[in-house]
Amino acid sequence: FDDNLEGKPAVQRIKRRPWGTETMSWEDWQPLQAHYYGEISLIDAQVGRLLDHLDALNIADNTVVIYTSDHGDTMGAHKIWNKDYTMYDEIYNVPFIVRWPNNTPQNSRNDTYIHHFIDLTPTLLEIAGCEVPEGLHGQTMLPLFKHETQDRPREAFCEFHGCHMGLYTMRMLQTDRWKYVFHTNDIDELYDHKNDPHEMTNLAENDEYKNTLKDLRLKMVDWLAKTNDHLYNEWIVYFLTDDLKRAAKAPGRMNTPW
Repeated sequence: FDDNLEGKPAVQRIKRRPWGTETMSWEDWQPLQAHYYGEISLIDAQVGRLLDHLDALNIADNTVVIYTSDHGDTMGAHKIWNKDYTMYDEIYNVPFIVRWPNNTPQNSRNDTYIHHFIDLTPTLLEIAGCEVPEGLHGQTMLPLFKHETQDRPREAFCEFHGCHMGLYTMRMLQTDRWKYVFHTNDIDELYDHKNDPHEMTNLAENDEYKNTLKDLRLKMVDWLAKTNDHLYNEWIVYFLTDDLKRAAKAPGRMNTPW
């Protein structure tokens, strides 16, 4: 809560203004937290009603139930309200719970990285016995549901294109230890989850971590290319890699001497 946002993108400080959170104390936040927990309890009770009804209809054993969310909320973390213009874990680390009797072991856990809504489409199509169309970026999670091993990268990518407050572009790469956030119009963010799990210290401008930042940026460029991201162009690639040859492979007006 007491993050002063020093060394972080300016948009995070600006974001506090329309919500009037700049001068709020923790005591001011506590009623908001209480209402939030009340909402969560309400949703939890409704999920329980749904599960009970599946039991009453005697179809629970033949039904896959998936509980997830599109995003979280900072709810006062970093003294920020809502979710836009930031890519903190409070927003992007969302729940994903599966109940599939006789297939998914009870109380099992899996720390594999998934892109939940993108991966959910081919998964549900496969469970339903439907053909999975070509061109989907998602990867089926069916082996994970059955607690089997699956070849997956130990990383996840996320995109932000804007919200009700206006257009804004960010991309994020998360690994077991690192989170890298690319801002197209501000300084980047780099957090060490091993030593800084609450993402308080931005290391992107610290020369000690320039090699880590370089490696993550290369992964970012590869992902932009793989997903046909509109950010995959020669200017962005050159900015992220400082590599003219790599930039020349991206869309743009390269092949012309600078």
